[in-house]
This record gives sequence, structure tokens and C-alpha cells, in this order.
Amino acid sequence: MLGRKMNVRFRHKGHLSKKPKDCRIVYVANLNFKSNPEDIKAHFKDCGEIVEVRIPTKTNGFRFGKAYVEFVDTTSVDKAISKHETELMGFKLEVNWALPDKAEKSRKRLKESQTLHIGNLPFNYSAAVIKSWFQKQGVDTEKCVVRLQKGANGKSKGQAFVDFQDTEDFFKILKLNDTILGGRRVHISISLPKENRKRKLETQNEGPRKKPKTWLEKMNENRVLKSFIIHGAPRAMEFDEIAKRFSEFDPQSYCRQKGSVLVTFESRETMGRALESTNGAIEFNGNPSKIAPAAEHTKRHPVAVLRGIPKETDLQDVRKEVEKQFEVELSFCCRIKKRVVCECKDGESQRKLIDSRNVQIAGKRAEFALQ
Repeated sequence: MLGRKMNVRFRHKGHLSKKPKDCRIVYVANLNFKSNPEDIKAHFKDCGEIVEVRIPTKTNGFRFGKAYVEFVDTTSVDKAISKHETELMGFKLEVNWALPDKAEKSRKRLKESQTLHIGNLPFNYSAAVIKSWFQKQGVDTEKCVVRLQKGANGKSKGQAFVDFQDTEDFFKILKLNDTILGGRRVHISISLPKENRKRKLETQNEGPRKKPKTWLEKMNENRVLKSFIIHGAPRAMEFDEIAKRFSEFDPQSYCRQKGSVLVTFESRETMGRALESTNGAIEFNGNPSKIAPAAEHTKRHPVAVLRGIPKETDLQDVRKEVEKQFEVELSFCCRIKKRVVCECKDGESQRKLIDSRNVQIAGKRAEFALQ
């Protein structure tokens, strides 16, 4: 579109286009900041029985103007959706289906487990000291089991699993997450049931997992061969700026991945000549960014490597000098670390360069070698 390739993908977060399976929560946006859970409950009371209204807030108590309303029955959600664009305290509400949030996920995990994992404990804390800490919180220590994790040397690993009989005690300790204990901030979370942990260990012992593909490996090989990467390209370096600098070579498309920009040309040779024209680097706001081919040579693109070429020597001059001295035709030259890679158009040109070994460029002696 307008000379640019577009990437289109599904948006997972944000407005949902259809009702999720067994949905019991609605997301309410554009709330009056003064509205409280009671006001929201009163607005949705005719939709069905409400379990809870959750209003996300910052640590300083600031409300974001949105809320999650959880119903007992999924049919109540359909009635709640009809309240879209109705007014509450002078504000027109936006109501949409919601995916399970942290509170619902935690509740679901509670059905499976009443075990807590406590991490980042002081190393000198024994099971008895942990239980005495629980007693101060009003927990019945007779109804819980502390399993302190120890290493092969018998010393504490600074973590423990605690099994509770009483749900009330369970929540008392869970609420202490991120509190300071013995000079350390302890992390408390719900632990998976033993069966799930075993299943997790079994999957880990299945063997080495396949290494996930990089963003370049996911692309079409022919596209990658016709592209170079600008490494460390700042966000301020926009595609229009790159297109202007390489307008002579007519770039076809652009793609950004964090600090790297992939620029694709009509052919690999055109890509190489564009790379040569900048001598393997591009400057933006006084900061240089290195340029390198997105994919190194394949069997279709034989190369000969030159060692001993000074960094300041222009790549175009290197190619012209090599072509003149050995009467060969090169596709392009590029720098990879301290070497200059000369990509040949055929195997015969490559053998000619390798057999010659030495070459004089800009008054400096250089040597050809295989990659």
C-alpha cells in the first residue's frame, strides 16, 4: 500500500469481537472516577447476581476509570452487554466481554491447590522460625505443614512450600506477598498441585526442545537473501529516511525488529551494491549504525575472503581493484568483522581469487582465503 508492505495480525488484547466460552466477566470502561463498586453494582443489578466488582487502582489509590464486573451466571453477561453506551454518573459507559483476569485465575488455581510457595526467605530461617512468623499473623500452625527446601549440603535454599488445611489461614499468608522479612522481600505465590509439577518435570525430561526460530528464520529465504540489516538503528530513523538514502537502488520493503531494520531489494546484487555505497555503515544524528547482509552466502553465492584490508578502505574501491587485477566480476563486497567478503558470480571466479592468494589494494598487501 503506497509502496509499503503491511503486516496484519490478530489483536489479542483490547475489544473482543465475540463472547469467549463460559464468559462470566464484563469489562466496563469510561467510568466516572468518583464511582465506587456499589454504584456499579446498582447499575448492573438487573442483569443478574454479581459475585464481585473490581476497580483497578494504582498504589496511591488512583482509579483508572475502568472496572471488571463478575457474574454468577454466564447468561447475565448477555444482559450486561446491552448496557453498552448507557449513562452512569454522567459518563457514557463502554461495556465489553472480558477474558479471565488475575482474580478469577487465582480462584481457579485455589480449587486445585492449597499450597503456597514462599521464596527469597532469609537463609538462617528454619521451619520453626517460619511457623512462629505465621503465629504472629493469627495462623493456626497445627493446621499447616512447612517444607523447607534444602540443598545437598543441608543448608536452606531460601524457599519453602507450606500446605494449609484452613483456607482462611491460606489467604492470611498469601496477602503477605512482597513484605520485608529479616531484611529480605519475600515472594509468596500459589503452588501447583503435585500431579501438575510431576507432569511439568516429565515434559522437561522429554529431551532437548527445538530452539525457537528467529524472526529472520520465519521469513521467506529468497527475501532474506535479497536483504540487508541495519544494526542498532534508532527509533527516530524512519523508513522514509532510509528510502531517501537508498533511492538510487529502489528498495522494495522495510521491516523493523527492535533495534534492527531489514531492507529488501529487487535482487541480492542490488542489495550488495547498496551496502557498498555506504561502506557498510549509515550515520543518523551523528551515530553510526553497521549494515550487514541478512543472510550470508549459500552454495549459489560462492565467496572469497580478503584479510588485511584497512577499515577506512572503501568497499567499492576494493571491488573495482579486485575486478581489474584478476579480470573477474564480483557481485559485491561487504565487511564481516575484520574481513572483507567478496561475493563472486560463479565458482570459477572464486577459484581464480583463492589460487592467486595475494593482492595489492590501496598500497596494502592483502591475502585471499576461503570463508
